[in-house]
Amino acid sequence: MAISQGLLVWLLINSLGNKVSDFQQKLQKRSLENYSAESCQNQLNRELNSHLWVMHRNPPVYFFGTIHVPYTKVWDYIPSNSKRAFKTAKNVYFELDLTDQSNLRTLELCKSLPRGIKLRDVLPPSMYKRIKTHLSYIRGKLSEWIMLEQAFTGLDPSRLYQQMTKSWRKKRPIWIMLLLGKLTEYNVRMIAHGLPVLDTYLMQEALSSHKKLGSIETVKEQCQVLNKLNNSKAIFALNQTLMLHEKMRRGEQNLPVTTKQLVYHYNCGDLKEVLFSQETSGIANLANTSETNSFQREKKRRFEEDMKEELFFKRNKKMAKRIAKIVNEEPKKIKFFALGAGHFIGSKSIIGILQSQGYNISHLKASDPLPRYGRDRNAKDCRLKKKKHGRKNGRKQNRKRFRSRKACNNVIQREQLVTKPKTTLCTSCETPMPTGFTEAFSSSISGHGHQLWMVTFVLVVFS
Repeated sequence: MAISQGLLVWLLINSLGNKVSDFQQKLQKRSLENYSAESCQNQLNRELNSHLWVMHRNPPVYFFGTIHVPYTKVWDYIPSNSKRAFKTAKNVYFELDLTDQSNLRTLELCKSLPRGIKLRDVLPPSMYKRIKTHLSYIRGKLSEWIMLEQAFTGLDPSRLYQQMTKSWRKKRPIWIMLLLGKLTEYNVRMIAHGLPVLDTYLMQEALSSHKKLGSIETVKEQCQVLNKLNNSKAIFALNQTLMLHEKMRRGEQNLPVTTKQLVYHYNCGDLKEVLFSQETSGIANLANTSETNSFQREKKRRFEEDMKEELFFKRNKKMAKRIAKIVNEEPKKIKFFALGAGHFIGSKSIIGILQSQGYNISHLKASDPLPRYGRDRNAKDCRLKKKKHGRKNGRKQNRKRFRSRKACNNVIQREQLVTKPKTTLCTSCETPMPTGFTEAFSSSISGHGHQLWMVTFVLVVFS
């Protein structure tokens, strides 16, 4: 589900009323052209655009917040330390393994109503007719929205529409609500590019680098989060979402927060401001709407609380428990968890839950170096220790070196003393003579020949 479906639900819930919070009104006043890469680069502080956390242990464990958009929209703005953390990891974990075709097929099946039941059977006739009208409007707009893509790649708008709305008449109301959120001009253009989203791109890179892939949720668990909503709540949310898009179609209202704005805030590091602008545990208060009916406001508030609990808090608890189990099972391997960024924000996030259990986890800024581990860590500690105690230990080390040299010299001398000298035979007798004596005698004869007669005389006299 990652950030695409989870956050999309929240964005749509935020828009159920006619009025929005002060923060959302501020976003509406900004031109969409301001949400570009250039405006992000002009920021004085780029330290916040990091969605990387580290669990301090040897080796470390990394947590990276993703966003479900084409990777080209955000890849150039992901800090280098986040990319290095992904590269050094041996095991990489996602919410779901989207490279597994069986998971994709199971996901499509779970979106569908029980066999033999269609959408028109569970919706009021008027609402079903409104949905058909809105989808017909989208189908007519596709050729205009993807004009450039159609010109350069030959993309067929009709085929794209069939792919996006495949089997919509058999889907559950809550999934139709999500489908309407995807059918906007900016989202359609991103889909038309055919590029993998950030999560899928990381999976492909992990496979090409022969990393071990894993998931911490199953398809059934993710589907159950939305499918277990009772039919009345799902229809209520779908009706409010459809009303919003009908007003957008007539030009009466805009989306409070668009996908383009989400990408901007993800790249520029203030995504938390968008997701949790009023509370650390949720989003804008739905009670601040133009509805005069207190019953409707209360119904919206209860729906918001239910979705908040199911989409984030309960899932965060389960994922934190499984992450702790995975980390403890293989403590000697570097791990990288790439999950939706919404699961790492707020006091009830995965990070907050693990920290409350005693794990030492901190956020890494864009300029922070990755923690050292293994041999590099030991070498660094040794260098720091030498630097700290260099003057104190310098003389001791010099004395040790002097003693070691002296000991080596003594050993060499002993070896020389023990070694037996070579011998040669005397030419005038059979007894061997030391080589040293023969050399000394011959040198004496050659160097002092005038004394030879005296030696001979003495020997004769005293013999």
